[in-house]
Amino acid sequence: ISLLMPDAHGDTQAAIKELKGIIEIAPDNIQALTQLAHLYMMNGWRYGATPLWKKILELDPQNKEARKELAWSYVEKVLPQKTGYISRVLPFKERVKILEQGLKELPDHPDLILAMGIVHIDAHKDAEAKIYLRRAHQIAPQDAQIAARVLQNLIHVNADAEIEQII
Repeated sequence: ISLLMPDAHGDTQAAIKELKGIIEIAPDNIQALTQLAHLYMMNGWRYGATPLWKKILELDPQNKEARKELAWSYVEKVLPQKTGYISRVLPFKERVKILEQGLKELPDHPDLILAMGIVHIDAHKDAEAKIYLRRAHQIAPQDAQIAARVLQNLIHVNADAEIEQII
C-alpha cells in the first residue's frame, strides 16, 4: 500500500481514491487507513484524519502511531504550532475542555498532559502547571521529546527543584 503514496510529483487525489477503494473492500485494513490518514494530514486535512485514527485504535488499541496522531489532533487545537494561530486565544476553560475530551479517549497520554500543563502556564496557573508537567514526565520518563518539552516549560514556572529532579 505504501506504493500508493504519491511522491513529490504524484497524484494525491488518485492515491486517496485508491485507498478509499481498498478500505471499502477491507474496512479493517490498518495499513490502508494509516496511509489515508497520512495523505489527509499532508494536505492540511488533519481533522479529516481524526476519524481514521479513531478507527485504527478501535482495531488496534495500542497502535502507537494512531495514539500519537490522535493526541496531537487535540493538542494542535489548543497549542497550534503556527505562531499567532487563533486557537491560542481560546478561553482557558475551552482549551481545558478540549484536552479533557482527548484524555477521555487517550487516558494518561503524555502529550495531552503536557499540553494541559502549557495551557495552565498560559493562564498563569503555575502550581497546577507544575503538577501536569511532572505528571507528563512520570508517565513517559524515557521519552526524550517529552522530557525536553517538560523541562522547557518548567523553566517558565520557576520550578528549579522539579528541573533538578528530572535532570
